[in-house]
Formats: sequence, structure tokens, C-alpha cells
Amino acid sequence: YAVDRSQPVMLDKALQSGIPDSAPEAVERMLIEDAVLMPLIRIQPYAMLPEQLRGTGLIGTDRIDFSRSWQPQETPETP
Repeated sequence: YAVDRSQPVMLDKALQSGIPDSAPEAVERMLIEDAVLMPLIRIQPYAMLPEQLRGTGLIGTDRIDFSRSWQPQETPETP
């Protein structure tokens, strides 16, 4: 995937400045809507996140739940 060169810079700044306990949903929305996660390697039904998200301290109560975004879509049955 082609991405705007500013996206990794924006992600780096967000991760370096720290993520408030009250903001995981806002960060999740930023990552998904602004396509900061692209390119990602998608393996049904899981997605491997880019190297930039590893070791960010997003654990425990600060964990961002990406499962809602990466649920595999069911294909409708054709008659």
C-alpha cells in the first residue's frame, strides 16, 4: 500500500508523547481512520501490526482493542 510519508512521523510523535489512560479509543480511531497502520500484513482472522507498535507499552488497561476493526467479514451465501 502507498501511504502519505507523514503518517509514520505522526505515529512516532503520538507514541513518544505518551498516550493518556483516557484516550485509547481516540488513538485507535486515529490509527485506523488515518491509515497509519498501512501497510499491514493481514492473516485471516488476525492482523500483524507494523514494527512501530511493538514495545509501546500499550498493555493492561492501556491496551488498544483492534479486534473490532479487524473482524473478518462474513460472505453472504449465494443461492
